[in-house]
Amino acid sequence: MCNQIHIQPSELDNMPFYEFEQWIKNLNEHNKEENDKQEKEQKSSNIPDVSSFNPSKYLNNLPKFNK
Repeated sequence: MCNQIHIQPSELDNMPFYEFEQWIKNLNEHNKEENDKQEKEQKSSNIPDVSSFNPSKYLNNLPKFNK
């Protein structure tokens, strides 16, 4: 978190709790927006989704060899 907001950990310790909570809330909102943006980019690209890959579909089409 300190890397993203560019402050020292000691500054976080010295913050009032309500200010710290606001930082967390803003950071969560920012992360959600970034995730949504990445999902849109991924959907708009032609890269197939790895989770939908079914290897059995391809294995069934392999030629069969006699022993």
